[in-house]
Amino acid sequence: MAGYVSHPSFGEEAVAGRIMFAFARLRFEAEGVQVEMPLSRLLIEKGGTGDGRIYFSDPEQPEWTVFTFEEAVL
Repeated sequence: MAGYVSHPSFGEEAVAGRIMFAFARLRFEAEGVQVEMPLSRLLIEKGGTGDGRIYFSDPEQPEWTVFTFEEAVL
């Protein structure tokens, strides 16, 4: 599924890649970037800007945010 990741080191730009679910983890992959978040800690929020974003975060990795526009992820 198409997704994006943001991190302070990327500045204002999000990196495009793919979101997958495997082995009780959300995994994001893009060229040079891999992020995993355990489902047991996964926080899910719907964006308040009206653009349909769905955000995923892990309290133990607060600098990383994964998001997608695809509601099918839920």
